[in-house]
Amino acid sequence: PEKGVESLEEALVEAEKSPRSLVWIETDQLAPPWRINPKIFREYAEDSGGLTEDSDPMENLIPWPNPSSKIGTPLNDLERHRLRVSYASVVSAWDNEFASALELLRERGWDQQALYMVAGANGLDLGEQGAYLGVALNEPSVHIPFFFREPSIS
Repeated sequence: PEKGVESLEEALVEAEKSPRSLVWIETDQLAPPWRINPKIFREYAEDSGGLTEDSDPMENLIPWPNPSSKIGTPLNDLERHRLRVSYASVVSAWDNEFASALELLRERGWDQQALYMVAGANGLDLGEQGAYLGVALNEPSVHIPFFFREPSIS
């Protein structure tokens, strides 16, 4: 179908009307500003351990939904940890939503006939260079996520 829809369920209903369909799902969920689930953030923060033996990982560790305000500014250990826990929380929430989308495809029997492709526009620097650089031309930013699954070769 050549119309935009708001949900995967709606897109699949439209796609079933045609013998050949392309369902394109696009999200900005992994780009800041992030919508961080506090429960997932707390789980990652608790599981991630301390920054040093002398520090409390939960002290001042709150979600960081918009690290773009710090682009180019050097990060201390707590800020780098906070950035990474925030991003891990966002990726985890996205992963749960992606699993739900795959389940919808399985329910319709599309899992054995559909080609899945997932790609990112760019990687993201999470303080590996000592500062949050966002999307800058450096090694972390050019590591672009991509995977595909084609049922006949899996």
